[in-house]
Amino acid sequence: VGQNRSLQITTEAQFPRLSIASQYQLYCILREGFTNIQKHANASHVKLSTQVTSEIVKIVLTDDGQGFDLAQVKPGFGLQGMQERVQSLPGALTIQST
Repeated sequence: VGQNRSLQITTEAQFPRLSIASQYQLYCILREGFTNIQKHANASHVKLSTQVTSEIVKIVLTDDGQGFDLAQVKPGFGLQGMQERVQSLPGALTIQST
């Protein structure tokens, strides 16, 4: 497991003013996303970007690591926790892998 592997991180992100509770939820979601990339993707580059409108905040984490078959993945507590946090905002979590 490449947990101690270093990652080059590029950001193109701006976040709107949010409540402390929403900020904390987003922090936890991103922390888990970065942790999953570091542990499982064997990636060397990660990009964090956002798209913000008056109605939505879209956050995208992209990496150059190995993908996985979504149909074969059994969500662990990390993905489940991300899903629960996103729903509490309310929002939607989408995972794309190749």
